Amino acid sequence: MKKMRPGKATGPDDVAAELWKSKFWYPAEWLAKFFNQVVAEKKVPECWRQSTTIPIWKKKGSPTDCSNYRPIRLLSHSMKIFERIVDGRIRDIVQLSSNQCGFVAGCGTIDAIHAARLLIEKHREKQKSVHIAFLDLEKAFDRRLKSKIYRAVVRPVAMYGAECWPATREVETRLSVMETKMLRWTAGVTRMDRIRNDAIRQKFGVAPIADKMREARLRWYGHFLRGKEDSVRKIGPNFEVIGKRPRGRPKQRWLDTLHADLKITGVYPDLALDRERWRHNTRIADPATMRDKR
Repeated sequence: MKKMRPGKATGPDDVAAELWKSKFWYPAEWLAKFFNQVVAEKKVPECWRQSTTIPIWKKKGSPTDCSNYRPIRLLSHSMKIFERIVDGRIRDIVQLSSNQCGFVAGCGTIDAIHAARLLIEKHREKQKSVHIAFLDLEKAFDRRLKSKIYRAVVRPVAMYGAECWPATREVETRLSVMETKMLRWTAGVTRMDRIRNDAIRQKFGVAPIADKMREARLRWYGHFLRGKEDSVRKIGPNFEVIGKRPRGRPKQRWLDTLHADLKITGVYPDLALDRERWRHNTRIADPATMRDKR
């Protein structure tokens, strides 16, 4: 009940969350008896079988197209409490696979992305084929970037998965061009106004995107070094593909980019065990605007 937020919409039973969080009576005791009765009789209340669906328009596309709406289901708050209790007890006896990144504590989606990218990288290096299947990828990302809230929306989307990129100079240049174009468009200036990019970034309080990419790589590398040896994130670096590398200059690898980041920042991998110090030495702060300095 502590996780329940006040002010949420009610379900079919029209009972607000504030009732279960009230201090003027003993809701925990009442709910315990009620839930025990549900388990003993093996029969749930009728309101738990119902829900109210509210369609919310995504503000893009035609309003007449159902796919442009996001359905929100309003459920009974008492049922949500019961579900959390059952979920907590099931997690104590059921062990999820370590591949279920995003659902297992201490294992995020970046871990799986990093492992997949390194597997592709090492197979490509030894001229071996690798096959990957993506399911329902269309709904995983937003199609339109919102340039008005750059630091909160655009940059995180543009840098999604940057922790795993073997970022070349071409990639950093393209992202920097994208960044300056958006900031100039937002500021209402063009290159004809002869205003330097640093001045535009200072106006909006935005650090160069290449520096933020370096920060993201080193931040995740710290998590990688502090992680357990049997975690998913350590599959890629410890995996070896049998074969020979082709002639000529090899393509840039993730480790090559990481070594350059460590050299530029002047930090050593042993420092990652001190989490606060590692964060302090690798963080790239956004510059303060003139309004912030007042």
